[in-house]
Amino acid sequence: MCDQPLPPGLSRSRLVGTFLLVTALAASACSDSGATANQGGVAATIQASGGSRSTEAAVGPPSRAEPAAPASPELPPFDQVPLSLTPITSMSQPIALAVRPGSDDLWVAEREGRVRVVELTRDEARGVEQVKLRIEPVIDISDQVGTTGEGGLLGLAFSPDGQYLYLDFTNQAGDTVVAEYPMGDISADRTAERVVLGVDQPYSNHNGGDITFGPDGMLYIALGDGGAGGDPDGNGQNLTTLLGSILRVSPRPTAGAPYGIPAGNPFADGADGARPEIWLWGVRNPWRFSFDPVTGDLWVADVGQDAIEEIDYLPQTVGGAGRGANLGWNLMEGDERFAGDPPAEGYVAPIYTYRHENKRCSITGGYRYRGAAIAALQGIYVFADYCTGEIT
Repeated sequence: MCDQPLPPGLSRSRLVGTFLLVTALAASACSDSGATANQGGVAATIQASGGSRSTEAAVGPPSRAEPAAPASPELPPFDQVPLSLTPITSMSQPIALAVRPGSDDLWVAEREGRVRVVELTRDEARGVEQVKLRIEPVIDISDQVGTTGEGGLLGLAFSPDGQYLYLDFTNQAGDTVVAEYPMGDISADRTAERVVLGVDQPYSNHNGGDITFGPDGMLYIALGDGGAGGDPDGNGQNLTTLLGSILRVSPRPTAGAPYGIPAGNPFADGADGARPEIWLWGVRNPWRFSFDPVTGDLWVADVGQDAIEEIDYLPQTVGGAGRGANLGWNLMEGDERFAGDPPAEGYVAPIYTYRHENKRCSITGGYRYRGAAIAALQGIYVFADYCTGEIT
């Protein structure tokens, strides 16, 4: 068990986004030329400090849904703001994080199949936040989880009312499972597991695995193209498969089915065999996506093949945060042609790309910063590279 105060000025509400960014580095889904999952992980916060600079300038314009705020004369340029990482706890292969509505704690998925809680309490006498990793897991499904290749427990999310925990994992056969568990005060009821969605995975990589509830209360589920290299089955540009897409579903049982199809989904009518669950498509391995809590804009980090990593920006004001968007894979890798010309319809080019240079190899998506602790980060999208460990 680990008890440690947070740095002064960094409260629990300001910790969440940066904590996940660092934990995700513990087991990133890699490009074909990159590394495999790391075997350990240290959770940390990022904060302004007087020390030496430890990050690069973040990228990401203000959302098109809001005007850019005038620069404050009191704030230095971002590239002159010294930042540092402060370890707060350690655990085995932390890979994803969620916040349960009504709780101040942080709920962390370990790749082997456990969910742990990082408890945050305030020591009024000392005037600081206290951090404690609870030893007993919230749930342990490690006997169900397969960790071959890029598999494992890859994502978690809480329903908007906090009553259900949803996990995305690969089972012993390597296939994707999204399951629901009723929540008690501090633990999930494994005996009441309900499988929401199952997807066959042809290979052991590119599982996606990130899940989150959007501003609309629907569950969004990321699935990679099925794996191998170059998308040999052509899943990225195939609307008749769930692979290579981000899905949007209502996860509670509906009309005898394990989940419902929201009426606003772009292919809800299933015309021409298109899967009605698909929200957007043309992704290779979306290794973390997130919604801007202020604007509802969607940010997707998609891992590249051998050359280019990309960030896709899908504003709420243009089509509803990516509705029906085609992000281009495998016709495109980043902003360059890979197996053909850009899609003729619905194509959304990445807002930012970087190449596999200086040992960079695989993007880990993060969040658009909306905290108050680091003013110079306000409105900036923060992400990282798995091979270098750079937070950018």
